[in-house]
Amino acid sequence: MEIERIPSRGLKRDDVPSTPEHWDEPFVRFALSFDGYKVLGDELASACNLVKELFAKHRKTLDVSSTDGLRMLLFYEQRRARWLDVPEVDDYSKAIADRLRKRLPK
Repeated sequence: MEIERIPSRGLKRDDVPSTPEHWDEPFVRFALSFDGYKVLGDELASACNLVKELFAKHRKTLDVSSTDGLRMLLFYEQRRARWLDVPEVDDYSKAIADRLRKRLPK
């Protein structure tokens, strides 16, 4: 699957697809449209357990103040779900997408 990168600048609320129960193609494409590997590097991004530890505090509070921060969390949640073979979108990932939609202009 080829993924088109979408810059956060200019992102609109309607660009975030509705949140499905399972990681379907439109939601996966959106999650991967932010290059989280570029943000933290391939080595860190591919270490699922380390990523989980890094974002544990955000998982509890969703205290992320930027669009890029929210997109990064969604990117890593998608990667974690893929690595652990979890097809369902959990409540945390849904909350990230909802908060991102609220943050973006119409």
